[in-house]
Amino acid sequence: MAVLSVVIYHLWPERLTGGYVGVDIFFVLSGFLITAHMLREVARTGTVALTAFWARRARRLLPAAFLVLVVSLALTALVLPKVFWAQNFEEIGAAALYFLNWNLASDEVNYLAAGNTASLVQHYWSLSVEEQFYIFWPLVIVGAVWIATRLRSSNKTKIIGLSIAAVVAASFVYSVFLTATSPSAAYFVTPTRAWEFGAGALFAIAVATPRTDWVVIRSWVSWIGFGAIAIAVLTYDSSTPFPGYAALLPVAGTLAVLWAGTPDHAWSPNALVRFGPVQWVGDISYSLYLWHWPLIIAAPFVITGDLGTKWKIVILATSVLLAWGTKVVVEDPARQARVFTSRLPRWTFVATAVAMSVMVGGVAIGLQTVSVDKTESQTLSQELLNDPSLDCLGASAYAASDAPCSDERLSEILVPSLVALRADTGGAYRCFAEKGLAIEVCKYGSTRPDAKRVALVGDSHAAMLLPGVVEHLEAQNWALDTYLGATCVWGNFGDSADCDYRRTLQHDIETAGPYDLILTTASRIANGERSAYARTGDKDDRVAGYQAAWRPVVANGTRIVVVSDNPFLGKEIQDCWIKAEDKTATQKCGLTTGGAYWGNDALKEAAQTTEGVGLVDTQDLFCRKGWCPVEMGGVRVYWDQQHITATFSRTLAPHLVERINSAMSWAG
Repeated sequence: MAVLSVVIYHLWPERLTGGYVGVDIFFVLSGFLITAHMLREVARTGTVALTAFWARRARRLLPAAFLVLVVSLALTALVLPKVFWAQNFEEIGAAALYFLNWNLASDEVNYLAAGNTASLVQHYWSLSVEEQFYIFWPLVIVGAVWIATRLRSSNKTKIIGLSIAAVVAASFVYSVFLTATSPSAAYFVTPTRAWEFGAGALFAIAVATPRTDWVVIRSWVSWIGFGAIAIAVLTYDSSTPFPGYAALLPVAGTLAVLWAGTPDHAWSPNALVRFGPVQWVGDISYSLYLWHWPLIIAAPFVITGDLGTKWKIVILATSVLLAWGTKVVVEDPARQARVFTSRLPRWTFVATAVAMSVMVGGVAIGLQTVSVDKTESQTLSQELLNDPSLDCLGASAYAASDAPCSDERLSEILVPSLVALRADTGGAYRCFAEKGLAIEVCKYGSTRPDAKRVALVGDSHAAMLLPGVVEHLEAQNWALDTYLGATCVWGNFGDSADCDYRRTLQHDIETAGPYDLILTTASRIANGERSAYARTGDKDDRVAGYQAAWRPVVANGTRIVVVSDNPFLGKEIQDCWIKAEDKTATQKCGLTTGGAYWGNDALKEAAQTTEGVGLVDTQDLFCRKGWCPVEMGGVRVYWDQQHITATFSRTLAPHLVERINSAMSWAG
């Protein structure tokens, strides 16, 4: 079933958007097989030879894994667009050192990284979990044996079972808790998965000898087990709270198949399981797992046009051929090599350390290349921003009455570079609450007693205004407080349920008095769902939600200015510009005004219909003559599908501040 899930992902990935459950099957099987092996060793020798065990695991798993990592490193440099270099180099390094699952868990609760495109080696997270299990689990067994010896117990298996049961119980409770509170991180971290290995381990203890009777019952149990796994594979998606309680289904299904064994009955699934091609694919399943994902991720950057079923079959076939070759040329020879099997385990560890060092060295070279490019890009951006003679830089190109204006000095300029693009946030998220966390208020600007008290309130789109606005605070005599958080929209509706704007703002107002001005903006997309947001009913609800949140603040003497949201590009436009290496190619990417500002704009309508609320419409600073480009005046406008770059924000800010003052009737 684990192999079947890989096949399904190749052909119909939309059915498995939450990640296929094949890894859960592997975890249970690993727990069962490894524990059964160690129990036999304990029965035979009284303990587990740790170094010999770890050396065998290293020879079995690492050679093929490192081969695919080397190829992934080359694919990153030669095939992937430069915008993905930093992420892929970093994750390849984490995969080589087998802590990628923790790296991904950290990224999932980091707003800037949570939207990352899957890397070539993202699937190595499960191998990281498995390797950590292979290090940790023998220590549990050895520890239980030591306890049994200290207690002078003659039943070491019982003590081992109790120790494992304690680990399983603690891990399952933690898995349920973290899946409910931080599901993205829960998917990757080791403690939420340990109980799956433990379930297989407990089964190895409870069913030390496979049954040979109850043939009919075992046949039905086998089908039920496979059915449970199939249901999980085909129905679980990104909306399934996983692992948590949901993981019980594939785990129970796997245990059922293990209990049933291979019943010799006409109605059992033995004929299918023993079918030659199925056995062969199962034999190469480890290498198939390693190869399939890099090919899936790299293919769109090699193959022109849509990846239809024909290409998906080609990719799957290529994965199978590479897996077979790796099994024959790398896996088997490395596992059986006498140069290691006839020597002490330390020789395997030395070879492992050398291989890891080579991998880390290659990653370091890649990251150094990224670092140099980022530094050069940032230096050039700063030089351009500091040049007062460049009247057409960035947003200024569209601010003029005869826009867009042009400057020959910018004809070959394009900043930030693709390598530096995703890092071009200008500290916008330094004081930014991740989803569900309390808002942290940060202060910028003037400290003069007569400074105007200004607040910037909103989500990540509001945060990207900060790099530009902050440079004008002293000149405007503004003392700015920020109230910024992931998906936090300043309105009384579902999106803002996890945000404490009202409480925090009210506390600050009661402490220091009303603000003179509150600036706010928000993504026009409700929770990222275009189709849902475009419905009229949703728009009306959101207009009312904005108004309900703003009116009490306006009544206390505070003026509110809404900054209209920037365009939303969508994946097709993003895919265009991330592959564009030069300015000419980049200028071909963009979309019409209708495509950029689709649907209903509840934020803008609420500003226009609420007394005491002003509106700064920025559409003309992003689009002219029906066209919204991704490059403007030598500056890349966006670092992803919807967020502007800090460099563009800094070119936008002078025009934004001028319009805010006009809306407030302030003379600066």
